[in-house]
Amino acid sequence: MDLLDYPRPINDTGIGVHWSAGISHVSLAQLRSFWIPELQALGVCWVKIADHRYALSLAEELLAAGIMPIVQIQRQGSRTLAFSSAEIEAVDELVAAGVRYFEPQYVAGSLRVPPLREAIHVVADRVVADLESVLARGGLPALPPLAPQHHFDLLRLLIERGHLDLIRGPIWQSLRNGGLNRPLNFPHDPGHRDGAPLTQEYYDVLAHEDWSSVNLPGENRQVDAWQGNELPWINDLRRRAAQNMLPDTVKIPAEDECWLAYEAIDAINQRLLGRSLPILSTAGGWVIGAKADPRYPVMTPLLHLAQTLEACRVMMGTSRRYAPAPDAFFCTAFWLLANEAVESDRSVPEEEAWYSAIWPQQTLPIVPALKAEPKRTRLPFWTPSRQTAQPLQSADTPIRIDAPARSQTEAASSTLRGHVRGGAGATLCLVRADGVLYRTLAANDGHFEFVDLARGRYTIWVEQPVGSRRENIELDGRNQVELKLTVDRWGHEAIPLEEAGPSLLRCRVESSLLTTEAGTLAIRVRRSDDATGQSSRVVPLAR
Repeated sequence: MDLLDYPRPINDTGIGVHWSAGISHVSLAQLRSFWIPELQALGVCWVKIADHRYALSLAEELLAAGIMPIVQIQRQGSRTLAFSSAEIEAVDELVAAGVRYFEPQYVAGSLRVPPLREAIHVVADRVVADLESVLARGGLPALPPLAPQHHFDLLRLLIERGHLDLIRGPIWQSLRNGGLNRPLNFPHDPGHRDGAPLTQEYYDVLAHEDWSSVNLPGENRQVDAWQGNELPWINDLRRRAAQNMLPDTVKIPAEDECWLAYEAIDAINQRLLGRSLPILSTAGGWVIGAKADPRYPVMTPLLHLAQTLEACRVMMGTSRRYAPAPDAFFCTAFWLLANEAVESDRSVPEEEAWYSAIWPQQTLPIVPALKAEPKRTRLPFWTPSRQTAQPLQSADTPIRIDAPARSQTEAASSTLRGHVRGGAGATLCLVRADGVLYRTLAANDGHFEFVDLARGRYTIWVEQPVGSRRENIELDGRNQVELKLTVDRWGHEAIPLEEAGPSLLRCRVESSLLTTEAGTLAIRVRRSDDATGQSSRVVPLAR
């Protein structure tokens, strides 16, 4: 089943939330009058429901609003047993209502702890039975959300047992991609990859963020973004971690515990199955107070806002900083929309909820910000080639991972050049449809050039300062394309004048703000090496 054949909500943004930690007992009237309109204002198109019990009414309301529910089947007995008759009946009712995505509750959680790796055989038995059971009732079942190494072990075991056709069928991959207090682009960020130091300015901004008015319970009453650590200590830790020289007293979570966890999972799926499976996050994102990685600040409300909002832009393909999310990553499931506010029967720390009475405005800052963010339906930026890998065929076939490679004879000599109006020194980003990202700086005169580009569809935008964006640029590996871009606000260009003497500086200002009256605007000129300002001159603009 191809990625494009899986059901998706209308006008899908890829933005999803985890509804509550347990069974929600919010009334139907509240759903219709408040919660459904809130979800729509946020641009939410996917909602994870944590328990199938009492989920029917909520699922029906979501479907009626054009929102796709993902329902977890909670086993009431041993997790190693088959579904009970009551659980099967609930699946039948939900399928009849229009629910398609089901996540069975599996044994051993995420299997992240090494001593539990032996449990993979138990999980494999349960996975086969659950997949077959849900598929027989018209639902789309999930593979369990395992850490990458355990996911590899599970797929390999299922293939060796002869279940390749089953796991290549209409199933999907559940994902837990909690970001801890790490940045959205971890593990590719310079801090982790190279040990790049933090700046004093960044340190000070977060150190002075005031969120002391938030009524955080227990140990999360922590409001110091740096946990009492000084900047030199943090930067030294970042450097030593990048060199694999961490002291024994410092523990850092595994590298795969991050927002981009879907990258490793999708790579394994492509290499073992020969195709991508849909990856749906069923719990992820960032929570206030997270502080597991001492190289990064504690997750404050403003950091939570910045990273969550940028993740939503990545899903919609509107981010000016990062490449769009791959087609295989269907949706987020930001933990946690609400808990006490939707009368959940399971208690979790209330500061994890976006909507809560503990917040000064009853919501985290992400709520009004995401409502104000322009929404865009996701576009199919790339589709994995079915030729990237050959799946294993039998238990006798040895397991081998071959990374997909571009043909050695394929041309890669296209050029993309152009001019950024007002873009002296501007940063430009170019992303190919398969996610390969390039960056360059515009020259002082605003001109830029990307060379040796392979065939593909590209998107380019002016990243810093923010500027225009062009999409669907087709390169064939040999052609040349020229573009004109611009910065959104004030910018400048510096062009040498060959006929001018060394002491001549000629300026021209272009703006819709200019009036017909001479002298309404002026420019100030000063030598950059003049600390006293004595060389400073103010020159009125001529008409």
